[in-house]
Amino acid sequence: MNNPSTHHMLRPLFMLCLMTFGCQRESILTTAPPALSIIPAVDLPQQHFGTDRNPQNRQDSTTTFTPTPDSPIELDLGSVRASALENNLDIQVDLLAIDTAESSLAEARSVTDPTLSASINRSSSDSPAAQDTQGSQNDNSSASVGLTMPLGSGDSLDVRLPWFRSSTNAAFSLSSYNAAQIDVTYRSPLNKGRGTKNFERGIRIARTDLDLTVLATRLSITNTLANAERAYWSWYAAGEGLAVAEERVRLAEDQVARAERQVKAGAAAELEVLRAKSGLSAAQEARLNADVNHRNTERALRAAMRRPDLPLGQQGGLEPNTLPDPKVRILDRKALVELAHKERAEVAQHKGRLSNLQERFDGAMDNEKVAVDLVAGWGRSSIADSFTDAFESINDGREWSLGVTATMPIGNNAAEAQTRSARLARLREVRTGSSLLEQIEREVLDAADRYESAGERISAAREELNVTKAALAGEQRQFEAGTVTSRQVLEAAEALAAAQNRMVSALTDLETSRIDLALACGGLLGREAISFGLTN
Repeated sequence: MNNPSTHHMLRPLFMLCLMTFGCQRESILTTAPPALSIIPAVDLPQQHFGTDRNPQNRQDSTTTFTPTPDSPIELDLGSVRASALENNLDIQVDLLAIDTAESSLAEARSVTDPTLSASINRSSSDSPAAQDTQGSQNDNSSASVGLTMPLGSGDSLDVRLPWFRSSTNAAFSLSSYNAAQIDVTYRSPLNKGRGTKNFERGIRIARTDLDLTVLATRLSITNTLANAERAYWSWYAAGEGLAVAEERVRLAEDQVARAERQVKAGAAAELEVLRAKSGLSAAQEARLNADVNHRNTERALRAAMRRPDLPLGQQGGLEPNTLPDPKVRILDRKALVELAHKERAEVAQHKGRLSNLQERFDGAMDNEKVAVDLVAGWGRSSIADSFTDAFESINDGREWSLGVTATMPIGNNAAEAQTRSARLARLREVRTGSSLLEQIEREVLDAADRYESAGERISAAREELNVTKAALAGEQRQFEAGTVTSRQVLEAAEALAAAQNRMVSALTDLETSRIDLALACGGLLGREAISFGLTN
């Protein structure tokens, strides 16, 4: 179901998703590209509502108002997740990092762009000449237009159209003439830097860097969602703990009243009242501690959401609207590990880094080669009285050239050192990848253990809760009969409170273990929509 509160996530994520799929078309990562469903959920499952089950009657979490005791804000996981994404400044910074990586990719691709060049010059001299052939007065003008075109494999073609006009008073020379020329030069590396693979290496590295930036943003988003959900469940558990502490205070107050009645009836000594009041003091202290913990977790939840209408300095006015789900699924651990190896962003990051390191290693190996270049030239030229005549008769002069040049630093130490460094960096990343897969498998299995343990703890806590309730009722009846003291009743009430707290802890631990398991498998989806690849 589409929860209205999740629409806030669309604005920061829409651009991210577009950019993610935009770079996937040319992705060189050897892993599967991040799926949209893994980049945090926008469609959340239907939640359990604690007070009003009619969605039309629930307050929209996007409405800005100051909560009052008569109009509390009901929070569910959808509104918490939406607020955490919309108001998280770190994610906004990550989105800017994606823009930066896209700009770097566009810059790398510009290596294929042709280059247009132009120049114009004018010079004049009036000085004594040592010989008549030199002339004492000279006036020269020149201009040139050129186009250099990369051919995609390291080759280049340079076409230039220079023009020259000269006036002189030198003897035995034309007093004024125009020269036009066409020069075409082809350059091709025969050894170092040859081929499309070398020519486009910078583009592939920049494209992978963009993929890595998107993956880093994906991790930031999933961690933000996970932290927000953990904050919600910590706040929920603290609220239930406060309710348990308040119930314990009520039971202690009832025991004080019960003991006072017994004393007035002559069925018990005054000591029973003192014992009951001592137990009440201990219960009140526990309530104070629970209240402080509830305030702290609520403040942490507000910090995770960063909603303008829920400032940190405000307390109260919030009610949980998503309740724990005690349903436990049977886990297929092998399928979970395979899913994690496929979907974890860290695996894709490792393969992306390894790809870039391989590119840099190949580039370093290529730099060790002797640079041998083929240079071929072809041209046409003419001289005439006017600019127009010079270009019309440009085929009068013909020329061509062909040559090979070779260069190599003596010793070539810098290139060899660069190759060694690139080889070692790649080797470190290879070994890191081996340990990464083992670490991921361990994290998945640990999270699966916590998930199953939390489910078993729920069953045990439920049985304990039933036993302690019955024990407290029995102790209260025996106190009325005068066979036990207030101490036993208060101990039974304390045992009930401990059982209730363990029940709350088991329920919320199951929720957080779901989060941990989803993260370990490579994603964070809606609570009831987590795809574990499991059987019920």
